Amino acid sequence: MKKKNVFLLMLVLVVAFCMCACSNKDDKEKETKVKTNVAVKDIISAIQRDAKVSDFKKTIDASNLEYVYLDIDMANVDEVSGMYISDDKVDEVTVIKAKSGKAADIKKAFEKRVEDQKEVSKQYDTAQYERLNNKSNYTIEALGDYVIISICEDNAAVIKAFEASVTE
Repeated sequence: MKKKNVFLLMLVLVVAFCMCACSNKDDKEKETKVKTNVAVKDIISAIQRDAKVSDFKKTIDASNLEYVYLDIDMANVDEVSGMYISDDKVDEVTVIKAKSGKAADIKKAFEKRVEDQKEVSKQYDTAQYERLNNKSNYTIEALGDYVIISICEDNAAVIKAFEASVTE
């Protein structure tokens, strides 16, 4: 009888512990709210301030977005700002505020961009190709309607600045 009571007590404690762990996770997810009114140029400014991207001299905006990212439809874009080093390097950082419900389409186009860059760099620059084959060298992330592609050596700092800019 005592063994049964001890077993039931242990079972209750395990269940209670699991419920607490799950509820803390939900509370943490609820705490992260995405801002809706951040200008993408302000996000890029924060990235320039916090990450090592000073050699990114070329800009990406609405006038050249479809040239750089062939699979992005401007009809899905509210705002865009970005930068890259040169046409022969894969380093780039671009932030897009997508129209409502279109962030997944933008993210998919960024993923296609990485695959296209891999194919091109495989033929002319194996070092760039190898960088793209290591996922720690790039990140594609969506938070709310904001989507970022970051391919650079200071990728972690770029993503940290992005997340700090768009979350409360």
